[in-house]
Amino acid sequence: MDNGSILTGTKIRTRQSPLFDSLAVATTTTLTATGIIKMFGNIVGVGGIGPETTNMEKAFELVGGNSFLVRSMRVVVHAAAADITSFMKGFTVRLIASGIKLLDAPADFWPGGAGVNTVASNGIADPRAVMGFDLDPIQLTDGISFRVELLGTTFTTTAAFFLRVYLDGRWTEPV
Repeated sequence: MDNGSILTGTKIRTRQSPLFDSLAVATTTTLTATGIIKMFGNIVGVGGIGPETTNMEKAFELVGGNSFLVRSMRVVVHAAAADITSFMKGFTVRLIASGIKLLDAPADFWPGGAGVNTVASNGIADPRAVMGFDLDPIQLTDGISFRVELLGTTFTTTAAFFLRVYLDGRWTEPV
């Protein structure tokens, strides 16, 4: 079976690498959902955005020739315990692709599974703590717009608030 390895001579390859985007909010800043917070619109290398913030090369869609099979979604929050509680109790997280709501659940449904952690975060520090879609993975292809939306109740952060959304799965790209 040809799996797209760079050793097979095919014109595509696959890799296990998540799609991710980040949101950082300063202390005593209002985190508002009056306008929906949309993730995956940042573009690496544009406006000083680095690879620690996102790995998106195009806002809200994959670049030409790429596809991504989403096998899980994780929402990792690093913040003060009170802010995590406010976010988890007051927000819903949705994955929208091609205008269709594919995933929709309260924020506390999406574990972070972020591994080692020395500050307050959601879930347990274990990369196995993820919500998997083994029975129904989601295929994203170039030309299909997608985003993760954060909707909820406005609150003011008590400390720095950092959130990162991961879409875990298999990335297929031209070599």
